[in-house]
Parts: sequence; structure tokens; C-alpha cells
Amino acid sequence: METEIDELKNKVDDLEYQIETIDGKIQTIHAEIQVNVTKKKTIMNTMNEVEDLETKANSLSLALVKPKIVLVFSCLERMFA
Repeated sequence: METEIDELKNKVDDLEYQIETIDGKIQTIHAEIQVNVTKKKTIMNTMNEVEDLETKANSLSLALVKPKIVLVFSCLERMFA
């Protein structure tokens, strides 16, 4: 009977160790998920900022190019007038 009790105590100890190990792994995985969620948010924010900057750059480019186009057409009109 004592042998059975000792075997059961060993099994309980082994199960407790396995639970602690699994709990530690779960906590590590949870932390990694949180880090990846934060990285994803940072990447999405950066992509949005790049998109905004591209839009502003395109608008600025058009604003700078338009007067040059008008000047070229003006010169062409004078040449062919």
C-alpha cells in the first residue's frame, strides 16, 4: 500500500512539474504574441504615415510641376502664334 502511495505521490509531483513547465511556455507564447501585436501596430502606423507622405509628395509635385507646364505651353503658344 505504501508503495502505491509513493508511486501516486511521484506521479502527482511529475504532473505538477509538467503543469509548471506548460504554464511557463504559455506565458512565453503570450508575451511573444503581445510583442508581435505591438510590432504589427507599429508597422501599420508606419505604412499609414508613408501613404500620407506619398500623397503629400504627389500633391506637392503636382503643385511644382503645374506652373512649369503652363510656362512650357505659354512658350509654345508664342512660338507658334
